[in-house]
Amino acid sequence: VRGPGTPSRKTSSFLIVISVPFWTMARDSSSNSKRRSQIRAHIERSSAGLNKKWCILSMFLFFAILGIAFGVIFGVIPTDFVTDLFNGSNNDGAQNGGGEDDDDSNTGGDGGGEGPGLTLTYTPSQSPTSQLSMSYTFMQCPQNGECCNGLESSCDLKASEIMWPTVHNAMHDGLLGNNDGPLEDALEAGYRGLLLDVCWCDNQDTQERVLVFCHGICGLGERNFGDVISNINTFLDDNPTEIILINFEISYGNPKPTPHEIWSAMNQYDGIAKKTYIHQGGDFPTMRQLLQNSKQLLLFKHNGLNCLNTSDDGCTKRIPEFFKYAVETRYEFDSVAAIKDNYSYSCEGDRGFVANPDFYHINNFVTKIIGPSIDAAKTINERSFLEKRISECERITKFNANIVSVDFWQQGDLLEVAQEINKVRAKSLRRRSLRKYIYDWFH
Repeated sequence: VRGPGTPSRKTSSFLIVISVPFWTMARDSSSNSKRRSQIRAHIERSSAGLNKKWCILSMFLFFAILGIAFGVIFGVIPTDFVTDLFNGSNNDGAQNGGGEDDDDSNTGGDGGGEGPGLTLTYTPSQSPTSQLSMSYTFMQCPQNGECCNGLESSCDLKASEIMWPTVHNAMHDGLLGNNDGPLEDALEAGYRGLLLDVCWCDNQDTQERVLVFCHGICGLGERNFGDVISNINTFLDDNPTEIILINFEISYGNPKPTPHEIWSAMNQYDGIAKKTYIHQGGDFPTMRQLLQNSKQLLLFKHNGLNCLNTSDDGCTKRIPEFFKYAVETRYEFDSVAAIKDNYSYSCEGDRGFVANPDFYHINNFVTKIIGPSIDAAKTINERSFLEKRISECERITKFNANIVSVDFWQQGDLLEVAQEINKVRAKSLRRRSLRKYIYDWFH
């Protein structure tokens, strides 16, 4: 029963029908608003979580890097796995490459300027001659990897930092000789320093005065000058990753040979001028920089004409005075005891003109009345003796030994000791570089 004013059934149905969409919209709007609020709350919670996680991760990374840095600094963590991050490319430029043309060259200087920045790679050359019995492998560079005097890591070392295993009186391996094998075999074995005595002697056939290598007097330990230089030149051509240091002793003649005369004789061989480094002052270049400029020869001289000023007559900047850059120990030891019983005496500088030398040369051989002693060499060329003497000499003088010369180079362990020292020095250099990088980064 409908009362007055009550809508009819049709009207009620119509109102219900038209109100449904509005009710649905209102419901959906309320639901969407609630959903948006839920999503916003979820995003805020997620953002807060991510911020917290990122903060924790950042702190972890910071302390990890700091821990690694201190580990490297204090020697707890090896530097090998982090070195590449800080050293960058190996092509660090070709500074101090030398190559300035020398006015006194015999056929014109061909030193050239800076190199193209190439990276030299090691490929094994011919094996040592059959006469060699050396068991130590000097050449340890990775196949097709960078190489400097037998080690990849030595490329970072300066020529004044690397250890040069050196043959004393390298030309003399005959009667009363200092060695029992030729210098060419010593180079193949791994020796990279040669001490050579230069003389003026008369040619027995022509009676003309000729430049030769000899041991104090003509005929003793004598070798043809051209043969030796040619063989050294060939070795360097065959081994483009290797550098040789030669110290000429001006030994015999009236007058004695001059550096200019020695250089004139050397410069007759193709490529020698280009291979020879000319020092322009300051620090010596790294081994890498030398090789990038194709410089494979460091030449010095001592005795004879004083060439502290290389512009003096008879001198040349290609063969400077050794003791302008170096200090060396005594060399007249008549017994093993004379070396090991008083290191203060056997290690102190005996010749040299500089307070802070680039090169510290340890003479490590015994000469008796009848000549060099191979029995002594078997003792003093042995690993433990060498390590002890080098350590004591460095402690006493505060110089880093970088030239150690021996007689009877086939005896003992100098090659192994030298390379082990070079590895340690390269690692120490990387650690110092990393410390500097970290210091600069934090400042």
